[in-house]
Amino acid sequence: MDANGITRYMFPRSDTRIYINPVLDRMVKREDKIRLRRAMLELDHKWRRVVEMYYYKGMSNSEVGAALSISHVRVFQLRQKAIKKLRSIVAGK
Repeated sequence: MDANGITRYMFPRSDTRIYINPVLDRMVKREDKIRLRRAMLELDHKWRRVVEMYYYKGMSNSEVGAALSISHVRVFQLRQKAIKKLRSIVAGK
């Protein structure tokens, strides 16, 4: 890390350098998290529950399905639709 707080990384077998400012990196991640939270609120209730259970609680498709009384295949389908919708919301489409 240099005096400006920038970390320099060099890839093996390459002269390509990446410059990373840790403060800027944290700010971008924070903004992404805020955008994602807002997008989650726009999801259909059932889609949101599936995403929360699978990604935030770490439950499997089968566990989510049992909790919501739907098949694990349906959980997978709902999760895929929710992710597609989240991507379009975050992208501003």
